[in-house]
Amino acid sequence: MASNNDGEMATLTSFDRWMAHHNGPDAISRLLLVLAVILTGCGLYMRFIPLIMLALIALLVIVWRVLSTNIIQRRKEESTILNHAGFLRPWLANPSAAHTEHKMYKHVKCPTCGQKARLPKGVGKVIVTCPSCGDQYIKKG
Repeated sequence: MASNNDGEMATLTSFDRWMAHHNGPDAISRLLLVLAVILTGCGLYMRFIPLIMLALIALLVIVWRVLSTNIIQRRKEESTILNHAGFLRPWLANPSAAHTEHKMYKHVKCPTCGQKARLPKGVGKVIVTCPSCGDQYIKKG
């Protein structure tokens, strides 16, 4: 049960109780949804039915993942995908935060140890001191 601002106890709806035992939307579902929209648009534009069918299959997988009651297995799958996603991981996990990060900062790697550093965009050339190895290098922000 949750309380609202008036101090009254609000009860969960039957849908909320039902969804509490299901996986719900996750990063893989969001990725598949974007893929389905792109495939549908391309399929309709090119009038190529197999692309539309792939989009429908992606939508069915989304529904299956969202309604799955095996939450532990779905979380393991999501973790595996995100661990192998590389630079796409922030975009899959939280697209709005990743967009803000991309607009405001540039990410650079230390030439010595490979440690990543974050520079504000538009500051020109700066001397960066690596937090791991202490090496200094010049990069444009």
